[in-house]
Amino acid sequence: FSNIQYVRIWFKGGRLAADIAEWRFTGSQWQRSNTFQPGVTPLDSTLSVAFVNVEENSGAPDYYSVPPGVQRPRQLNNPDPNQDIRLNEQSIAIRVKNLRYNDERMAVRVLRQTDIFNYKQLKFFIHGDGSMPDNLPSGAVPSAYAFLRFGIDSANYSEYRRPLLRNWQDVGIPLTELTAIKQARDNNFQNERQEFPVPGDPLARYVIKGNPTLTKVMFLGFGVANPAARFPNDLTTTMWVDELRLIDPEDRTDWSAIGSAELKLADVGSIISTFSRSNPNFHRLEERFGNRIASTNFTVQMQGTLEKFLPKEFKETKLPISYTHSETFEKPVFEAQSDINVERAAEVAFNSAIQNGQTPAQAQSAADVVTTRSQTLRVQDQWAMTGVKLGVPINHWSIKETINRVTIGYDYSQTFERSPVVAERFRWQWHLNVAYGLNLPNTGIQPLTWSEKVPLIGSYKSWKINFLPSNFSTSLDMRRGRATEQSRFLEIPSPVIREFSAQRAAQFSWKLTENGFLSPIIDYNFSTGSTLAP
Repeated sequence: FSNIQYVRIWFKGGRLAADIAEWRFTGSQWQRSNTFQPGVTPLDSTLSVAFVNVEENSGAPDYYSVPPGVQRPRQLNNPDPNQDIRLNEQSIAIRVKNLRYNDERMAVRVLRQTDIFNYKQLKFFIHGDGSMPDNLPSGAVPSAYAFLRFGIDSANYSEYRRPLLRNWQDVGIPLTELTAIKQARDNNFQNERQEFPVPGDPLARYVIKGNPTLTKVMFLGFGVANPAARFPNDLTTTMWVDELRLIDPEDRTDWSAIGSAELKLADVGSIISTFSRSNPNFHRLEERFGNRIASTNFTVQMQGTLEKFLPKEFKETKLPISYTHSETFEKPVFEAQSDINVERAAEVAFNSAIQNGQTPAQAQSAADVVTTRSQTLRVQDQWAMTGVKLGVPINHWSIKETINRVTIGYDYSQTFERSPVVAERFRWQWHLNVAYGLNLPNTGIQPLTWSEKVPLIGSYKSWKINFLPSNFSTSLDMRRGRATEQSRFLEIPSPVIREFSAQRAAQFSWKLTENGFLSPIIDYNFSTGSTLAP
């Protein structure tokens, strides 16, 4: 159905004169049967989901009306600008029939992973039918409860419920209250449903189960519940829901900066530094919101040529050296994979420690643990000398063709890391490379130079036999490293990872003959590796 080119209709049974006023597809993304309510099978007929609208349900028996303050949408492509043409307006109708006491039914809309954390309030209208009371006296048992449930799955969700009353009710849920409840609840009963009062509304209740987060909403569900106190009465009623919306988006301004500096020390070396800072609510033009992380990065890179300090006789010497230091620090406003504010969580940990009889120093230590476990810190250092060549100023083949043809490279790096996953991770590694290459002189004979005028053989007067290979090279490559790690989810450190390996290689190329009927070449490569680490 993603590419419909035409629709064909036809009539049978005689003449027909008809006008088609409107042609449209209808459907619903709200599911009557779902997996978010245990014990409810697809064959269950207690719940039905439909839609009511102004044009089709304004009269009996529904007498549908739009919620107060809501206007029917205006037709934008109106051919007559002097007419104010309004489009249809509708609500979802959730009906339960013979719903048993202490039971509930819910219509669900499955979402892609949706982040609603950058909004301050979730609002909607609900409407009870004529069987519901106009108001509920204090202490009275409601005829029915209406609820909105949203979250990850049936084990991790947030819920808002209040008594269902007659006519329209404008309901608003401050999302910050849900995150505050998660911090205040008893984590020992995290996997069970826990109810909390709604500030300023004695009739409503919040419900938290599992570990839901506003940054990952996978479903929304509106439902009707029959209170257990109405035993043994069944419940038959219809609830309308309209104008589900998020309001008050995050609109705070923030800033980000980047800078760099370079210092050149003539032809001896250079120092380059870069710095960047991005605040939690900063975002680019193509983005709607920031990433809620304050990040700082800086790098210092130094490069030098030590051979500049040697006497001029060592002009063939190469002694490049470099050093790089970089740090990355990320300080999130909220805990990883959660919508709990880090500072508030640290404050809760501090107060909890004080209530348990710990000293202020111990309580502050507990608060610091909450803060640091959400941060990410990465510090890297690297030293390197690559392409080192010893240009010893001695003009003798025993030096020129041996020591001066050796190339040496060495580098050492280490990384320290702390993140929400690991309390500490440290890795170091060094790498040594020694290479030697030699181009051998062209040594050989031409045995047929005398045959220039001899028929047939004279064509090969330049035939040459080489006694030595044309080039030879060998190399040694060694590595050693070690990594240790302490996970935040394990009491004991992870196994130590060690590396100690060596690679040896040699190669030569030998043109046995040249300019002959056949000119065979021998190319030989040899390599072997070994390791001392398990």
